[in-house]
Amino acid sequence: MRVATSFRKLTIAAMLMMLFTLSPDAFGQLVIGAGPTYAMPQGKFLDVNKNSIGGTLALHTRRFCHWWFGLRIDYTPFKAKDTLSLFYADAVLFSGEARYFFSPPTELPIYLQADITMSGINGRDSLSPSGLGVAFGAGALLFYDKDCCDWFIDINARYQTPNRFLRSEIRPELPFLHFNASIYFKL
Repeated sequence: MRVATSFRKLTIAAMLMMLFTLSPDAFGQLVIGAGPTYAMPQGKFLDVNKNSIGGTLALHTRRFCHWWFGLRIDYTPFKAKDTLSLFYADAVLFSGEARYFFSPPTELPIYLQADITMSGINGRDSLSPSGLGVAFGAGALLFYDKDCCDWFIDINARYQTPNRFLRSEIRPELPFLHFNASIYFKL
């Protein structure tokens, strides 16, 4: 019951973030980006899963100078180091994220980032793939020289735990380092 209530609250928060991100007066500040990701499993899965390459698609609003809010979808296929052990096959992550820039992005385009993630993580078992977790990281923008720039490159690194708070009781947590380089375009 407690998990269902938490999941409901998270769903409402994600819907409010989407409404905030897509409000009509903020549409001119929307950017969309896509790019490859590189995932390095940590913890118990460091010796079980191989590093892997996936992809991301993201939508952010630049409505506020120091704060950017957005939505992100990541897909990461995992490969096992051997066929005998339990491993995760792939992960689909849907995240609401907030980025804080220490100075205006046109001056020093470096930020800290925090995500709330709903995940679907498939393994070699019949357990529920649903998860709820967080991510924390940092990044920088390249070629972002003015507020109205038409495109830029975003590079970031995050420590991702997509099933930290909600997962099947006997399924272990899947922490990993997540590196990303995406190109963004103004909508």
